[in-house]
Amino acid sequence: MEAVGKRGEEMEIQWNADVINQCAISRAQLSGDAFSVQWISANEAKNRDVLNFRRHQHSFFEIHFILKGSIVYGVRERFVTVQDGEFITISPFCPHRVVSCSAEFEKLTLAVESGAEPICAALAVAEYKALPIGEEMMLSLGLVFHYAAKMLENRDFLMKHTLHTLVYHVISLQTPTSGHREERYDDRVLKAKKYVEDNYDILFTCEEVAAYCHISAKQLGRLFQRHEGMGLLEFIHLKKLEQCKKMLLETDYTQHRIAQALGFSGADYFNKFFVHKTGMTPMQFRDADGVQR
Repeated sequence: MEAVGKRGEEMEIQWNADVINQCAISRAQLSGDAFSVQWISANEAKNRDVLNFRRHQHSFFEIHFILKGSIVYGVRERFVTVQDGEFITISPFCPHRVVSCSAEFEKLTLAVESGAEPICAALAVAEYKALPIGEEMMLSLGLVFHYAAKMLENRDFLMKHTLHTLVYHVISLQTPTSGHREERYDDRVLKAKKYVEDNYDILFTCEEVAAYCHISAKQLGRLFQRHEGMGLLEFIHLKKLEQCKKMLLETDYTQHRIAQALGFSGADYFNKFFVHKTGMTPMQFRDADGVQR
């Protein structure tokens, strides 16, 4: 089998069901998630006798990734064929069985537990139907096989962490009932915000922040407007003004020193910026605060 590696490249995955089945990821402790991957198992043609053709159910979610061949599942009263490059999720206490499988097949199964209703609802979206294993999922699967083949001291933890990422990819397929996919928060916006907030001594331009995020200033501006309700430049100025006020109120620095510390080209520019944003000079702002106290 093959999996997508770095963008545009492919890496070969060495399939070995026995190696996967010998891993003990249940011992690897992860925290902070609303779900937990309990175990992982692998089946292939040579051990097809371990497939359960009897109708049964579980108290947890099962996610079956078909990596080669095909399998027909009987889920409640339906028959679902899952082929190479597809996966299916079986919900807790859902009667199911393997009806048949191809002469050659490879599949990976995850057991996932969750008491969080939104997580359960998201996982249930993949029930009753075969969905494609996307590029990001295939990359995670490739990493799982990579770690399984390495005798690393923290192998089980690395595998479990990667499997959690894989489950998040499954959860991300959830479609709101309104009929359109809910837009996810773009990490580039968070990256830009932290860059501006963590470097208060720089008066950034939009182009500089966008370059740091590997995106055009126009695109980043649109993302900011969509997610934050303000433009990128407005956010930059907002954070700069917060620092200006903080230094005016918490220090006795001169305008020149504050301007220098906050990345302004000079005291005059600092003064014009502050007046434009507040309607008063920096010293008037400082004096007003002293009067209030």
